[in-house]
Amino acid sequence: MGRFLRFAIVSSLIGAVVGAALRNRDRITSFWKGRPAVDQPGSPPVSPGRYAPEVDFAGYGDDAFTEIKGIGPRTEEQLKAAGITTYEKLADLTPDQVMQVLFNPPPGADYEAWVSQARELAERRRTGQ
Repeated sequence: MGRFLRFAIVSSLIGAVVGAALRNRDRITSFWKGRPAVDQPGSPPVSPGRYAPEVDFAGYGDDAFTEIKGIGPRTEEQLKAAGITTYEKLADLTPDQVMQVLFNPPPGADYEAWVSQARELAERRRTGQ
């Protein structure tokens, strides 16, 4: 029983450390690469909730990102938590910026396709089609 208890404790600690590292991967990688972990104009957002677009897309409500192939409810929630609520805002990002905004990106996600589809949906809305 003692070995099992030690195994359970060590496994829990390892899981906690790995989980914390995944949640803070942007800060960790910025430290490793020698870059400051702060948002700067023209650079991708460091953490969710800090996205401040230069263009205000007021007048549009929150868009349903689940219409974009590959984006599910969890990813949609993370994008909206980061302040990306419309197709226009998503289309304004680069694929690298989209990846950095997500806490735990889905495996095999095609960020370039997401941005491209968001551009198409934003253009359709703008032209009224």
